[in-house]
Amino acid sequence: MKGPGVAITATGVVSACGLGIQEHWESFQTGIPPVSELTHVKTGSFPCKTGFTVRLDLTKYLNRKILRYQDRITHFGILALENCLKDYGPVNKDEVGLIIGSLLGGVCSQSKLNNELLQYGPQYITPFSFPNTLINSPTFETGMTHELRNLYYCLATGCSAGADALGFGFYYLKSHPDEILVAGSMEDINLYNYLGFTQHHMMLPTNDAALFCPLDRRRDGCLLGEGAALFAMESCEHAGARGAPILAEMAGYSSLSNLGSHKEEYLFAGMKDAMSLALRSAELVSADIDLVLASANGSPSSDLVEAKAISEVFGSHSKENLWVTAPKSLYGECMSLSAPLAVLTAILALNKNFLAPTLNYREADPQFRLNIVTKPLQQVVRTVMINSFSCYGHQSVIILQKGRRG
Repeated sequence: MKGPGVAITATGVVSACGLGIQEHWESFQTGIPPVSELTHVKTGSFPCKTGFTVRLDLTKYLNRKILRYQDRITHFGILALENCLKDYGPVNKDEVGLIIGSLLGGVCSQSKLNNELLQYGPQYITPFSFPNTLINSPTFETGMTHELRNLYYCLATGCSAGADALGFGFYYLKSHPDEILVAGSMEDINLYNYLGFTQHHMMLPTNDAALFCPLDRRRDGCLLGEGAALFAMESCEHAGARGAPILAEMAGYSSLSNLGSHKEEYLFAGMKDAMSLALRSAELVSADIDLVLASANGSPSSDLVEAKAISEVFGSHSKENLWVTAPKSLYGECMSLSAPLAVLTAILALNKNFLAPTLNYREADPQFRLNIVTKPLQQVVRTVMINSFSCYGHQSVIILQKGRRG
């Protein structure tokens, strides 16, 4: 796409893998999924009781007021933004905008408000209860806590919202090259997404985390994850003028929705078109891509459709020189957060020549043939495609390249 190059110059991330990019790199290298019991979700009689939960002691990082009055999802966002701004360095906060993708936003506060309304009646509901119930509550609470005073946007495009937040920032900076944005997503595991994935038969129907195996023949569902991943974005020229290291350059982005919903033929067409549009946006051809970070989450049907779409778009290149990995095996199905965490995975690939593995991959699926990364690899990577596909038809794709000076 024509216009100024868009750079990622700072990161702030928290997930089950740890706090910060270094802890995530160390976790990815171990090849051990950081799975733990879902102690804060009432799983009832459902078989799956584990997930990729954040195990940090948040009292060490956040004050009591934030911990008491803000939702868990907002705690992650505030912590990630603090680390992102610290990584960026001195900045005028009047010039920093915030763009967040969210699946459910303040749904936990909304549930709490409904319960109080039913239990105590409307006369006992305080005006302070309402703001936290909004879908953009985690966005503005995160921004206000750190006194950002530029634009705030919250995108609600389902599980692709995190990718779309970065895509929105990409297009915005093309026309506003002197501004600075922080973009990404935050999500928490709560009763609502747990029940949603369980009742739609997308959750792993067992408590054995070793069977969370995207792209593997044995795949039978996912495990949920949570956290936040935020990235400072600016034009390459802006970054070069202040001498900032460019972690990655965002070269292309696409987003589309197909009305065929969950039907496999429509999903296949949507995935294929989204990848092709992203390549066109970046002015690249399929042979230019070294690594695809798949959206695969262990779904028997969606993983297969995506694998076939990758084979269709990349042709013989997909069987020869293209590496494919499913990074959700490292940190779980994080809904709108999955794509931003994949961006972090891509940054490690571009800067450390490190290919993160698809954990628990043991048996190849005979229905497709891809070069799947099954163990940590050292490999030169220059261009990465990141897929963010929803099973209900919203498809987004990001392409990142090795950073260069503006």
